[in-house]
Amino acid sequence: MRYVFLATLAASLIAAGSAGAWTRITSEEEHRAFGVGRLWVAEPGHIVMHDDGTVTGEWVGLPMTGTWYWDEAEGFFCRDLQIGQAIRGFDCMVFEAEGNQMRTTRNATGEVVIFTAD
Repeated sequence: MRYVFLATLAASLIAAGSAGAWTRITSEEEHRAFGVGRLWVAEPGHIVMHDDGTVTGEWVGLPMTGTWYWDEAEGFFCRDLQIGQAIRGFDCMVFEAEGNQMRTTRNATGEVVIFTAD
């Protein structure tokens, strides 16, 4: 099933035309097919969103742990994180895909981070 959604997502990216055409991920099914279980790398660290709803990684040289879920009603990825001893807390964000990249935009701050699948 994962490959069907990846193929569908890839086809929609190709159909979108020019380079730089980000496609919003709007369902948990799309998110699981594209983003879950992959190592995502961005400056200054990396993250893995696991199938069981947990998050692990490293950010600014500190261990990162947390949980995630998909808000189907709003079409947002939501997470609750701790980085080192600092509790980052709960936030939801828009996820977009382009090729092997994922762009996140935080609802709380508008901060944008672009991750590349490793």
